[in-house]
Amino acid sequence: MRPFQTLLLLTLFFSFGFTSDISQTYRFEGKYGLVVNQNETHWEIKWLTPKPEKGELIVDGQKETTPSSIAHAVKVPLDTDLEKSIQFGGEHSGLTRLALKSSFSRKAYSFNKVDSLFVLGDTHGNFDEVSTILKNSGLINEKLEWTGGTAHLVFVGDILDRGDDALRLAWLIYDLEQSAMAKGGNVHLVLGNHEIMVMSNDIRYISEKEQSIAERHQIGYQKIFDPTMTLIGRWMASKPAVLKIDDAVFAHGGYILNNTLREINDQVASYLSQPAFTHLKDKEPDYDGYEASDWEAQKEYFYGAYSPFWFRGYVRSDTLGSYLDFMLTKTGSKVHIVGHTPQKEITAFYDGKLIATNVENPGTEMLLLTKRKRKYIRHRIGIDGDIVAF
Repeated sequence: MRPFQTLLLLTLFFSFGFTSDISQTYRFEGKYGLVVNQNETHWEIKWLTPKPEKGELIVDGQKETTPSSIAHAVKVPLDTDLEKSIQFGGEHSGLTRLALKSSFSRKAYSFNKVDSLFVLGDTHGNFDEVSTILKNSGLINEKLEWTGGTAHLVFVGDILDRGDDALRLAWLIYDLEQSAMAKGGNVHLVLGNHEIMVMSNDIRYISEKEQSIAERHQIGYQKIFDPTMTLIGRWMASKPAVLKIDDAVFAHGGYILNNTLREINDQVASYLSQPAFTHLKDKEPDYDGYEASDWEAQKEYFYGAYSPFWFRGYVRSDTLGSYLDFMLTKTGSKVHIVGHTPQKEITAFYDGKLIATNVENPGTEMLLLTKRKRKYIRHRIGIDGDIVAF
């Protein structure tokens, strides 16, 4: 492997400028502040340490050291391996392991023969709550490794924004996806409106702490999740807008479009890879960078009231049963599971054919569906692991 190229981005400002209370209140080390850029020739690993110290990065047994600072960056050559394991951190604060993946499959939006199906609605950066409920439900261990066997876990969108640890939560799901697949299970992320917002540079709802991560790396916050330039953004862009697992179909807001799952997910993937997408919140299209018609079409598609990211009609109305029945018949499903529209607790509508999972305190309640004689048995799981049928 070619020698690493250390990026000397660090200044006295970054070495000593972040000594305010925010550094004492929040965590930035490890995957709390990790950014991984990717282009055709290399990965760029950027991480933070709690205080100024020398950084360390280990790849293939070789160690690279960065100057003393709180912000660190190293370039790693991109080779033909589909996956590469690295360790990064500080000489005193310890090392964190990460699997670098050079490509992601975006064909996985339909699954069969799943016995236990766990579902988390909008989690909005509440990493501590999510990790707690997953531990207490037996899905992960103290090391945040998958222990759920062949079960499937679905995040119904909106893992980003609002909470203090949105980036850390995204890395948790990224890791769990790989950990679960290695043990016969699966972890899924369905795209929500807040994933679309952040990737398209609408950052109105990010927390002060999350914004400070971008500031420490001297980048705009959207650059952390860029769907074409970063590892976590490319991973996120490979996720579906609509997912089907056996008799359950998932969409963040609601699936009411007269398109097939393949058509919707293909369209979303195509738009996410186009230059106009990251400029959707500009006041007007950049006629030199892309076609105005592409910009307008994407803006309507991603921010329209009937898109699967924003639609609230099923939950807010009890008169759309015929539309719901049509969609369920069309997809060969029996239940539609959504997030987006807040509820006091996980709630069933339309005689159980629709379940809303976005609870008021994100990450504190989870849905469990198990099959009995071809019918789903519903349970709510509290953050302490208690299970209640409903």
